[in-house]
Amino acid sequence: MNKAAKISLLILLGLPLMVILAVISFFLIKDANDFKPAIEEQAKKAAGINLSIQGDLSWSLIPLGLDIHQISIKDQNFENFASAERILASIDFWSLFEGKPKVQTILLDGLDLNLIQISETENNWSKLLPSNEAQSSKEKTATAPQESNQSKIAPDSSQAEDMPQNSLNFLVESFKLSNTRIRYESKVDELLLAIDPLNLTLSDITFNQAFPVSLDFALTEKKNQLKIDSTLKGQLTITNDLTLFRLEQMDNEYRISAPQFAQNEVRLAINSNLQVDTKAETVNINDLILALNQLRLKANATINNYSGDLKVKADLEVPSFPPKKLLADMNVQLPKMQAADALDRLSLTANINVENQKLTIDSLKFMLDESSWQGDITHMLAAQAENQATTIKLHGDKLNVDRYLPPADDSNATPTPPPAAATGEKDSGLLPLETLRNLNLDIRLLLDTLLVKNIETTNILLSFTAKDGKLNQNLQGKLFEGSYNLTNKIDAQSSVPRWSSEQSISKLNLAPLMKTLDIQALKEYGSLAGILNFQGSLNTSGNQVEALQAGAKGKFDFNIEQGAFEGISLNTYTCQGLALINREAIDTSSWPNATSFNTLNGSATIENQQLATRFDIITAGVHADSQGQINLETSELNIKAALKVIGESLDKACRVNEKLKTVGIPLVCKGKFDTPPGKLCKLDTSRLGDMAKDLAVEEGKRKLSKEVDRALEKHLGGEDKAPVKSLLKKLIK
Repeated sequence: MNKAAKISLLILLGLPLMVILAVISFFLIKDANDFKPAIEEQAKKAAGINLSIQGDLSWSLIPLGLDIHQISIKDQNFENFASAERILASIDFWSLFEGKPKVQTILLDGLDLNLIQISETENNWSKLLPSNEAQSSKEKTATAPQESNQSKIAPDSSQAEDMPQNSLNFLVESFKLSNTRIRYESKVDELLLAIDPLNLTLSDITFNQAFPVSLDFALTEKKNQLKIDSTLKGQLTITNDLTLFRLEQMDNEYRISAPQFAQNEVRLAINSNLQVDTKAETVNINDLILALNQLRLKANATINNYSGDLKVKADLEVPSFPPKKLLADMNVQLPKMQAADALDRLSLTANINVENQKLTIDSLKFMLDESSWQGDITHMLAAQAENQATTIKLHGDKLNVDRYLPPADDSNATPTPPPAAATGEKDSGLLPLETLRNLNLDIRLLLDTLLVKNIETTNILLSFTAKDGKLNQNLQGKLFEGSYNLTNKIDAQSSVPRWSSEQSISKLNLAPLMKTLDIQALKEYGSLAGILNFQGSLNTSGNQVEALQAGAKGKFDFNIEQGAFEGISLNTYTCQGLALINREAIDTSSWPNATSFNTLNGSATIENQQLATRFDIITAGVHADSQGQINLETSELNIKAALKVIGESLDKACRVNEKLKTVGIPLVCKGKFDTPPGKLCKLDTSRLGDMAKDLAVEEGKRKLSKEVDRALEKHLGGEDKAPVKSLLKKLIK
């Protein structure tokens, strides 16, 4: 081997050794603690942070870097704000030979951060940085010497690139935060949150290229014993100008546990690809899947101009899931329902758009069990768009409310009365007037079929509008071969709101309605049949129940054709009255306790909680005319009726001559509302006795007049008896 080759071989073999010796010499010669003042000074100058390193700085061989222990951060009052047990900064190997070590990775271990909300306006984190006034004064002081030396204002490029002696370059390639503890206390809300631990890892950080990121933390809330464990993984991309951030393959999971949850844990998972462009002010959310136990939500969204004229386009889908099971897992107790499979299926699809300060939800479709709905919703987001109402238009095919009502055995249970207001408590009123005055709504619901209490109503239209404190509601539909139309209005512009209502019912068949209702009270007190027509109006004012009742004024008119009612027999009362007049006895115990009628007409007016009524009933054999008062305050009624015989259709036991057909048999109905009709109504015997006496006198006069006529005819005859007969009739009266 020649000499040149030997020298080359020694150089090749000795070069690694020389590098190692150079590194060792650097560690032996350069004390890591020399960087401590530079680090503290840079933190103070760059951000105004009071950073203090109590522990030693030492070199780490694996990995190669700077190991810092016991760091603390104080606020501007030099009170402890945060601390860390260790910071390990790994150094770029070749930067050591340049005398300007470059930090490639940072490990922050044992960060302890305390955040305290003292009052609505005072907290400890606002004291971490200098106030605006102090920072401005500092900047003026720092720039003053530069103004006297122009050469220092614009250093050349080589000077700008040179780092000050004993300074560090913190543009890292990876960052790891481990065993972090964050404590937040709000003395205002009596809230205490703790995150322990929190771990964050950013690896292979490179601009314009995806690098992995992972985050996990455990959060506890003391008052409600809430605990949340969360993990997040994904691929993060950041442009070198820090204007575009892309998080792909995001896998985010939350495990939420609390005593109030039935299974003690609720799982929430979020998967998506997310991109935020701060320069273009756009956010793109693609392939979003949100899973909450049985619930799955799929969505895609684009957000533009998020700091100005916001624009959003999104589509979402919720595949069918059992809401009852989800609520049960979250320990939401639902009452028993008639259908075992009620709330077992719910699905939804919709498109969401935001433009020109208007939110639009169109192509909305959702299904609840067997009910399907579709429609659109619009809402103005800007307060200045006061002329635009929130509009809701929905059309459903069918809704069976009975499925969601309590079982039949529980339906008759006595409801728990609402708690009485505490003595001296101010009555806030039935309506929140200020809220109503700010409403701007236009709601229109169409439903093909609605089933409630086994009563089916079809072609239902419910509309509701609210604007400038005026509320209007209309409900119309078809029911048992007839139709109904109900309109209610509330004017809440003044402190004393005004209420008005109008109702109309046309050709409603009462018999199937009463049968379908199957109400025990109707079976006990009687039922009603016939074709009903009804018109009514009611007006009142006030914001308390007592005022509304006291001020109610209204008028109602109705008629029922070809009908019948049970619980009372007008024929029975008529015949009993006739028997008393004839001083005879009649047995009506086997007669039907019901009344069939050709027409029933009635009207009523209400004022001062007094309902003045009039009824006119025509049956096959009786004409009943009644009038009276109903006291709504005391729940009592007092109605008097007169029963007159018409036709020849009464029972043969009732002997009626022409004289009695003109007599009205007196009937009185008096008592509480809940009294059965058979006990509520009875013959007015006092009036009936007076009538019997009057009839006896009239009968005596009639017989005497007849005898006088016969005698005069016998003795005087012809025209001579007329003057005498006239004189005798005057004496008989």
